[in-house]
Amino acid sequence: MRQLIAILLLSLSMVACSKGDQARVPAQLWNDIIFKIETHPYPVKVGFNEIWLKSTKKKGAPASSLIVWLRSNESAKWVQSVQDGHIGVFRRAVKIEEGDEYLYVKLKRGAEETVLHFELPWPQEQ
Repeated sequence: MRQLIAILLLSLSMVACSKGDQARVPAQLWNDIIFKIETHPYPVKVGFNEIWLKSTKKKGAPASSLIVWLRSNESAKWVQSVQDGHIGVFRRAVKIEEGDEYLYVKLKRGAEETVLHFELPWPQEQ
């Protein structure tokens, strides 16, 4: 029994010491919508990476009345993201090149438009 408790405590301490969500890309706010991105894989690598843009109204409901385009640098062409149901998630594979620093997200909601910049999460050098 003591061995089981020791293994459990060791496992929990390893999880508590991992980077976890602290290394994630910070959220951004536009109008009343909070935007977060996830990259798959995380951190990004050169080549195609799947980007998930999560949009949530301040009150907690998903924001789905948006048109979203993505690109990995200012010279790349915009690619339209695909809305995943009405849950506030937009997905698209984006080609990431060596040296790209930001993911550019162009948003359109009715007649309003904006561009957000999210820092790309590259692997940390050790």
